[in-house]
Amino acid sequence: MVRYRVGDIIEIAALEDAELGVRLPQMVFYSRVNDIIDIAGIARLTEQTIWQAIAESGYSYSDWVARKEYEDSQVLLHVYVEPKGSVDTADLRERVHRNLQRLNHDYADLESIWHMDALRVTLLPVGAYQRYYEARQREGADLAHLKPPHMSPSDRALDQLMGRDGH
Repeated sequence: MVRYRVGDIIEIAALEDAELGVRLPQMVFYSRVNDIIDIAGIARLTEQTIWQAIAESGYSYSDWVARKEYEDSQVLLHVYVEPKGSVDTADLRERVHRNLQRLNHDYADLESIWHMDALRVTLLPVGAYQRYYEARQREGADLAHLKPPHMSPSDRALDQLMGRDGH
């Protein structure tokens, strides 16, 4: 037997499929491990949940990324959003926070039970994604790798989006 890590998160939904007569565990794919941000071992947030919380904020945006970061000794979810038009950062943060609480009960527990303020929102400079795409094209990246991942982008990708790469 060989041990390896595939990076998939699955759920064993049943030990067999009686209808088909298959006596093997029935798995349901949940997500890739890199596509989940775990906050304090309490809340596990998927790309879909974060996207929905931002989309339902009522603000227009070009795109976003989210990372697990640390502030002093506290773990938090840091969301970076490129706005379209004028955005009140504090209001956007509050709306995304309320939406996350509604969409993910474990996230809601961070505040109600653990008294954690686990969300930070930072606005990216207007045009950040366009500049990122152009830089990636100059580097010779293929079309499939022009866009940074929404979840847990690298420090380099975030620096480029924030305009801290010297370009």
